[in-house]
Amino acid sequence: MNIETEFGLPRGRETTYRFLYQLQAEGRINMYAAPKVLQQKFGLDRRTSHELFQDWADNWDASSFEEAKENENGD
Repeated sequence: MNIETEFGLPRGRETTYRFLYQLQAEGRINMYAAPKVLQQKFGLDRRTSHELFQDWADNWDASSFEEAKENENGD
């Protein structure tokens, strides 16, 4: 995966946000571990994964979280 084309564009950020909302909805990990999960899942470096996580956390949206929870439960 090319970070510049995937994460340099809004679409890439949307993909990451969706993944983080789903990860949070699963409730399996403490979200402070999410940057490490981003590194492993998307092959990101530490700095990029932390920046994406911080941006997601700063812009957290309750309706997006509820949508992820509904998708997780199969509703």
